[in-house]
Amino acid sequence: MILVMVLSAVLLILGITISSFVGQDVEQAGSVLRSADALYVADAGVNWGADVLGKAPFNLDTAGTTVDSVLTNVSLTLITDPTDPLNGCKELPSSPQTITLETIPATPFAPAVVRTGTFRVAIKDDNDNADPNDDTNDRFLLLSLGTASNGARRLIEASMSTK
Repeated sequence: MILVMVLSAVLLILGITISSFVGQDVEQAGSVLRSADALYVADAGVNWGADVLGKAPFNLDTAGTTVDSVLTNVSLTLITDPTDPLNGCKELPSSPQTITLETIPATPFAPAVVRTGTFRVAIKDDNDNADPNDDTNDRFLLLSLGTASNGARRLIEASMSTK
């Protein structure tokens, strides 16, 4: 009888310990998924921004268009919030954009899940000289801040060239 009680107590402690480890693993996996969502959203922002800069009114894909003409374009808004990761950059028009990453249909046991995210895209000179509006090497930085629907954020800074 005592052996059964001791064995039951040992198995109970072992079960609680294993349950604790599994719970931590699930939490860590969820954190990795949230971080990956934000990275995918930021990556989509880089692609969107490159596409926007290739079209009117910027036309960086057109011969003769310079980075200077884009940096001084009046449709760009200078970000001056020191707490903003894009501080000092010029935000592209129509930014932010919201995208859907995945839609999981509802089941009899769980509601539908839609994973979304928002990106903001900005441009700045690669600081080849001291003037942020004067570019001398036809290179610029395209920054995309991706925010997943769960609040996770990731910033991608892509160095780009017109050549």
